[in-house]
Amino acid sequence: MTRVGFTVSKRVGKAHTRNRVKRVLREVVRAYLPSIPTGYDIVIISRPSLVGKSSSAVDEVVRRQLTNARLLGRTNSA
Repeated sequence: MTRVGFTVSKRVGKAHTRNRVKRVLREVVRAYLPSIPTGYDIVIISRPSLVGKSSSAVDEVVRRQLTNARLLGRTNSA
């Protein structure tokens, strides 16, 4: 089982802004979970630059980071 954790610091904004960023990140990552090999613990650290970005822009950032970490495009054998 792959686990994903999210951290959004107070530098990102007030509580409602941080919660929105976490909701968007959770939805984006949920779409990629079947493609990520099992057995990994992933921590996604949000930055203030994500505030106000659309879901598709956040999706692009997450996809790029998962690809750079070599977690996408591999078989499910960890």
